[in-house]
Amino acid sequence: MSAPIIHINGYPGTGKLTIAKALRDSDGVRILDNHSIYNVAFALLDFGTNEFKRTVEAVEKVALSAITHVPEHIAVVVTNALFSDSEWGLQRWEAVAKIGLLCCRPVGAVILKCDLVANLERVQAGDRAAHGKLTDGEELIELRNRPLIESGTDALLHLDVSDMTPADAACAIHAWMRENWPEYATQQDARADALTRATQL
Repeated sequence: MSAPIIHINGYPGTGKLTIAKALRDSDGVRILDNHSIYNVAFALLDFGTNEFKRTVEAVEKVALSAITHVPEHIAVVVTNALFSDSEWGLQRWEAVAKIGLLCCRPVGAVILKCDLVANLERVQAGDRAAHGKLTDGEELIELRNRPLIESGTDALLHLDVSDMTPADAACAIHAWMRENWPEYATQQDARADALTRATQL
């Protein structure tokens, strides 16, 4: 079977990209981060304008189509912060689902949650501002009142990362992937065994 697309959805500051990178280190997944799609529009255009939206859609189309060229045994992680009360968010969510159908990959959703105190600490820490990420605590609180999209996928995991390290969260997602797609897990194990034998020659 083809490896899954894992769609990580969560509020800003819940560690979506950091967890995805930890999963890459452990599982060798490929990552399509939402910021890599939006950064072109943010760099050149005024947020929220029609041209901004068209640019995001154009970049997203190219980026998602590239998933069809990822070797089928390699899982792909897509990160987002998408809300079910937004037509724009629902369209972005559907675009990932469609690319899964196009390349015959199952799509699983991981919904990251984090308690408010931890979320506020994380959103105001590090170099988030330098990377164009949200750092405003009041704006975060407003966003947390909106419902995250979590429907329409082949498997769903709710993960509270309040007290988890990125490595712990990646380990939980890894176990969930193996449970939901045992053929993928078997293929992973076989490749790992083959690599071990090759290094012993």
